[in-house]
Amino acid sequence: MTSKQFPQDLTFAGEQIYSAFWSWHENGYINTLGDLLRKLRLVEYDMGRFDGDALIIDHWQYLRVGIDYVELFGNPNDHDDELPLTFEYRLENVDEDIMYVEELIEGLSESFLFDDLPKPKCMTAQQTVA
Repeated sequence: MTSKQFPQDLTFAGEQIYSAFWSWHENGYINTLGDLLRKLRLVEYDMGRFDGDALIIDHWQYLRVGIDYVELFGNPNDHDDELPLTFEYRLENVDEDIMYVEELIEGLSESFLFDDLPKPKCMTAQQTVA
């Protein structure tokens, strides 16, 4: 499926998900939207084991697959002291990502290839120049 054939009403969600998780695809963690949804559900479970108000940095070493998600946002050691990263905060991000992926699956299918998602313009420009 080319980007011209990609459903217009799903383009925003597709670009958001591609931008957020392209590194997981590049590293072989995911290949389809179904793979991504399963991995996000594991992240949700892993991070949900902790109190929502707990700081991620205090439990960093106990995370399993959740560490992959947290690292998408950078090193939690480099956080703003006024806005410490809690599990509740990151789980809200996970929930939003799950919502986007479920929307894409509903419109496309679980077997839809991640690589066929539309790339944000900023990412396609970088790939062309490099």
